[in-house]
Amino acid sequence: MTLEEPHGWTGEWSKEPPAWSSTLARRWLARVPFGGAAQVLVEDTRARAANKASCTFDEIVEETGLERLRERLGENPELDALFAHGIAAAARTGYEAKRRLLGRLVSAAVLAAAKVKETNLFVLALKEPDATPKKAR
Repeated sequence: MTLEEPHGWTGEWSKEPPAWSSTLARRWLARVPFGGAAQVLVEDTRARAANKASCTFDEIVEETGLERLRERLGENPELDALFAHGIAAAARTGYEAKRRLLGRLVSAAVLAAAKVKETNLFVLALKEPDATPKKAR
């Protein structure tokens, strides 16, 4: 008997999350007043966030190398926390430039031990939710 991962997990991140049009079409087709429609929206939102986190992780690994990243995260708890905050913030942002900046900041901290505290301040500032533009009065 083989164990399957929940929700169809294949062990690899999808590089292309569902398009909004696909999400809305599936929601319409679900035809369940709340349950099925909400589930579609939640699943697709999670898929988009996972894709952004995965892309950021890939960029960090490309800059630092996987072995160096593992080594540095294992030896420095502050860097480990910085990495977690950076990936989480990248997953939540709607701005590609902000996501890429977070990846570069984490990479810089991995490559230069002296930059961890300084970089942590930037990542914590960028971790805040994206500002919503206000209407001009």
